[in-house]
Amino acid sequence: MSVDQAALHPPQQNEPPARPASMLPLPLHIPVAPHLYGGGSVPLTLHKGITVLLGPNGSGKTHVLRGLKLALQSALDGLAQQSGRPHLKARFLAAGRSAPFEHFRGALTDPGGAHPAPAAVGHTDYRNRRHDFESLVGDMLALRERADLRFKVEARLQALFRRRLRLEWTQSGLVLTLVSPQNEYPANTEASGILHLIGLLAALYDDQVGAILVDEPEISQHPQLQAFLLEEMRRVAGDPVRERGKKIVVLSTHAQGMLPLRRIDDLPSLIFFADVHTAPRQVSPDAGELGRRRLAALVTRLGGSHRAAFFATRVLLVEGPSDEIVVGALAARFDRSLGGSGAEVVPVTGKGEIPETARLFRLMGKRVVVLADLDALADDNALVNAFAEEAGTKAAAIEAGHSKLAAMDGALRTAFASAVSEWWAEIAPLALGHHYLRDADVPAEKASRRAALAALLSAEEAALLRLPHGVEWCALRNRFGALLRALEAGGCFVLRRGTIEDCFRPDTPANTTGKPEAAADEAATFPEAPETDLRQRYADVLRAVERAATAPPIDENAFLRFQLASLLAGVFQVLKPGTGADEIALAAAAHHEAGQLFALENATSECGGAPALRVRITSPLFTRPTFPAIVRRDQNLHAEVERLLS
Repeated sequence: MSVDQAALHPPQQNEPPARPASMLPLPLHIPVAPHLYGGGSVPLTLHKGITVLLGPNGSGKTHVLRGLKLALQSALDGLAQQSGRPHLKARFLAAGRSAPFEHFRGALTDPGGAHPAPAAVGHTDYRNRRHDFESLVGDMLALRERADLRFKVEARLQALFRRRLRLEWTQSGLVLTLVSPQNEYPANTEASGILHLIGLLAALYDDQVGAILVDEPEISQHPQLQAFLLEEMRRVAGDPVRERGKKIVVLSTHAQGMLPLRRIDDLPSLIFFADVHTAPRQVSPDAGELGRRRLAALVTRLGGSHRAAFFATRVLLVEGPSDEIVVGALAARFDRSLGGSGAEVVPVTGKGEIPETARLFRLMGKRVVVLADLDALADDNALVNAFAEEAGTKAAAIEAGHSKLAAMDGALRTAFASAVSEWWAEIAPLALGHHYLRDADVPAEKASRRAALAALLSAEEAALLRLPHGVEWCALRNRFGALLRALEAGGCFVLRRGTIEDCFRPDTPANTTGKPEAAADEAATFPEAPETDLRQRYADVLRAVERAATAPPIDENAFLRFQLASLLAGVFQVLKPGTGADEIALAAAAHHEAGQLFALENATSECGGAPALRVRITSPLFTRPTFPAIVRRDQNLHAEVERLLS
């Protein structure tokens, strides 16, 4: 019987309280502020000893973490009442937990610099309330009061850094001194990462704590130390009822190194946050996907890019490192911020892994976008099936006259295979140059089908119409176009030319598949390449990027346009041929902020007597090639400002 279950079935009068058999899994409802997820409460379940909250900044993780602390304290109090065990504390460590030491380290609270004295924190009156601190002060108090806890922490410091601790009360507070084989020094002169580690270890091994909640445990920890810290958390994490000395650990993190994910059954212990409008998502242990062998195998071999995508809201799956290089460079060239959109590019090892990887990220509530090579469509229907149930794809298939995407794809696949078999000789001249036909590891029939599809989708319509069965080939192309549009409506984009290398400039070296060096060479040309050329060669890629990178481009000019238009409109009201600099400055003073960006001079004499102003940008933060410029009052002010700051 869990803690919550015992609470639902109170003992009869004179009957001893039932001893709970376990505390986990622990279902909770966490109250949230009205601006989060529509208000009310968020249902969450702690399934294992470690639970991790993942998501972007501003998505409500810290708020929920604080709510979890209160809920866990209530559960621990109930455990003590039911079992007669000592009361355990729920301890919350905030992201700013080192703040009490920081004003001794730098010019944080005044411009005069760091406080020269050793850091002294806390007060003797706080010793019995040390678990209420959200900072490292509570841990330093615990280390001072308990030699056994201090030895537990020192054993690890000695192994990692050859450091020991000394804590002494002074009139100013508790002073922490670190002792090394060479010297000793105040804690405020030590690396902040070591201070964080000391506090976290103290909280982890404090047996008076039954639940520890840490906001961003990775702060100031290098990756290897993050891995060490996670292993220390694994040592103590568990069910406080079933295993004495174990405690519940809840983390909110942005670090891959703090993900306790080894097996697929660890997924329900991750809680995914997206934004303040969307309630956090948690995978149910009963989800059917967790029983899939291929998905389980994928989880065990997740690489760094896969794990990075756990923190994203959108995932763009591509086939290999070459695609990843090109996608990143194109996004930068067209000012589409993947990172600013919460998107992560994940290269998969071959088209066969796309459906399972997409399934994994959808299970977490991620929005999945795929950029696939053409052979993923040509060879079989796995890619189509992976997107058949997406709402956009289903609607597009119905609009094209098919009840399901599978039916649309099946009929087209059969018709195309028949056309290639019967009419290969006539489309071969268009397909023979494609590298698909040069792949010795691919059976001839499959290679021909791939190359024919690339030719069909890439060739000019006039070239197809010149073929003996040109009308039939064009009809097939139109049907493939409808299928591809349906897939794109669900987030799946297919490279019509074949692979990413088929989009490269003809003179790019090593124009073959599987060459990241060639992709890097190609990407290096993007900053200077004409936009129209890139849009033509990489049309499919850019649509995928735009689907994943939903954040609008940063537009500084929008702010400048507003300031300049208001400034010009105001000054033109008083401008005459003889208006001097002082009068212009007085008129501009009504637009103080704009006056910090732009300088105006009377240029009427240079424009045949028509009132005009010469405009210069004075801020070094903004340089534009269109300035300085002359603007006349008789011009369309809106259009001219738009032209200057487009």
